[in-house]
Amino acid sequence: MKQRLFVGMAFFLPVLLISVWFLAQGSLDRDAINEAAWRRLPQEIQNEHWALADLVEAFDLDFHRRPERPISAIMGSGARQFVLVESKELTYGSNTDALYFWPGQDTPRLVDCWSYTFVNQQDALTEASLDHPLSIEQLFTNPEGFISVLASLTGRDRPVPAPPFSVLSDCNARILAESTDSIAEKARFVDFWGFDAMRPSSTEGVSIVTAFGWYAWESEGEFLGMLLLHEQDKASQFDDISLMAWPSKQPHSIYRRERSLVILNEEISERNIALTSYGLIYPITIENLVNEWESVWTLTQSLPADIQEQVRLGCRERIC
Repeated sequence: MKQRLFVGMAFFLPVLLISVWFLAQGSLDRDAINEAAWRRLPQEIQNEHWALADLVEAFDLDFHRRPERPISAIMGSGARQFVLVESKELTYGSNTDALYFWPGQDTPRLVDCWSYTFVNQQDALTEASLDHPLSIEQLFTNPEGFISVLASLTGRDRPVPAPPFSVLSDCNARILAESTDSIAEKARFVDFWGFDAMRPSSTEGVSIVTAFGWYAWESEGEFLGMLLLHEQDKASQFDDISLMAWPSKQPHSIYRRERSLVILNEEISERNIALTSYGLIYPITIENLVNEWESVWTLTQSLPADIQEQVRLGCRERIC
């Protein structure tokens, strides 16, 4: 019985593998044929498809052929139509000759971020028949306007956008730098000293720049506070309406922060700074960064700009 079973498996397995291989080859061949057909299209149509792919990539739109890049999906799909819809559910039972795109997880924040980018350039939006602030609704009703606006940033026929993560990080950093709210000052401090942070309703520690930017959008600028903690484990003990930050436990952050404290204490000693006027005692430690952050921040900012940069980097040399 066992021998018969083994012989059956020995026969069936190669057949199965060969079938899978032919199916895969068929899929690969179809994509190759579709791509070859795409490349025979007039250049004007190819350019339109490239612009659409750049738009999809810039706003992190989702589509069925993930994780392919948008342009690869367009070339290999053989689709005759490309449709932007407001949700994935709207694609069920739809035209099989079309390739559909819908908002991804980060699309709302990316739209907000581009809106923030153009806050002082609203004439460019008007020329593209777009209104400020930008919205997802406008993205789907006037994608051509978005394409022209993004292309204007590069001076090219196509947007050629930066990766969405880069756009979000840059935008969050600008929001943090330009905010005048008191919570932003604390955010600058924890960014300077290498803290991780967590926004309300989240369980993941991220950089303060990222957390602050998300919090700015989610709270519509109404900041409800930031708590500085010694450990991430303490976060669960507090409410869910505040940002929380703690000294990062990432190895590179620990090393840099230790070096930063050494340099700060060296400057205090060499300059004979009277710490009592700041309500501090020598030496400054990581506990002071949490418990007396305002005093440490005032002290740090009293140093010359080049010394502040050395403290921030945890490095005395120009190249660290």
